[in-house]
Amino acid sequence: FLLSSGSGKKIPLQIDNKDCGIHVALNCQLHPLSSKLKSYQTPLSDHDKNHLGGLITVIVVRAINLPGPKEKAASRVNIIYGKTKLATKLVSYIPHNDGKEGVDPLNPHYNQALQIPLNRDHMEFNIESPLTLELVNRKEVIGELKVSRADFISSSNTTISET
Repeated sequence: FLLSSGSGKKIPLQIDNKDCGIHVALNCQLHPLSSKLKSYQTPLSDHDKNHLGGLITVIVVRAINLPGPKEKAASRVNIIYGKTKLATKLVSYIPHNDGKEGVDPLNPHYNQALQIPLNRDHMEFNIESPLTLELVNRKEVIGELKVSRADFISSSNTTISET
């Protein structure tokens, strides 16, 4: 079974339900999740370089009342933490959707969960660096939220909800 910890399997790729001679090797190592923040307090060793120290999940639901005309709306939310940069889908004005219920580029719904696995690089970079969320319309940052590392470490069993 592939999801047994430490197991692996070669999976043959198929084209039109026929093996094409190419295999993908998949391996799995399961680790229990914990709300204890030991990984932030323990110095990392070379042994830890491929292990996760945690997981940040950012759920981006929507933006409300973006400025400007709807025809110029093309927004997304960037999530930045250390060297990790993620972005939601782009929500923009599409003329044939104009006036349809639930489609409003000035009040866009992103409805996405993005995850940042905390690896050794995240543990070693500047401890004061915040998790940054940027609301971007076209190429212009029109809003920004910074969550300090202290805030999300101190709320490991709760949800930080900011608007």
